[in-house]
Amino acid sequence: MRPSFRDGAYRNSKICHAAECNEAGSDGKGVGGRSGFKHSLSGLTPIKGFKELKAILIVTDHDKASSFSEVQEALTVNGHTPPGVPANLGSVHGKPVAVLLIPSETENGDLEKLCFPEIARVWPKAEECVSAFLKCTGADKWEKKSSANKARARSATVAFNEAEPYMGIGNLFRKGVLSTDNSCFDPVADFLRAFDAKVGIGT
Repeated sequence: MRPSFRDGAYRNSKICHAAECNEAGSDGKGVGGRSGFKHSLSGLTPIKGFKELKAILIVTDHDKASSFSEVQEALTVNGHTPPGVPANLGSVHGKPVAVLLIPSETENGDLEKLCFPEIARVWPKAEECVSAFLKCTGADKWEKKSSANKARARSATVAFNEAEPYMGIGNLFRKGVLSTDNSCFDPVADFLRAFDAKVGIGT
């Protein structure tokens, strides 16, 4: 059984996007993605509830060879101790910190790449049709693979989700159109299943 937000497995977790944890943008809004980590990881101790946190998990796309080292740098510049390798733990003000790379530690990609097998399961013609579309537009040759993966996933959801074509991936899961009960999510599920023991929660 995969860990699920629906069964309450994470009811005591505090989950936020990097941009929700800082106001470092030129427009006064938060900076997201890995570039926002260095801002979000500063000044954590005054945050309400920080003392009650048992551990910290940083989740990022593994879309570049430098993805993990960028997370390490964001921790280091804020005086924290980064994990030496993805399998190890670091420390943030005495709290254990782990890093989860998406789709996995050994595979480069991003959330869209991770989810595409599930998109193709729900809409079997997605692989054929979207590949033809991206080839026609030239998007399949884009140098930035993360952009190509986003175009691939979004093209499929726009073209096949008749009820609401512009629904994003997150809402497709929330609405039950897509399901995490797919073997493509096993590496993430295995990581989350082992997380408590890894960081020493409940021991």
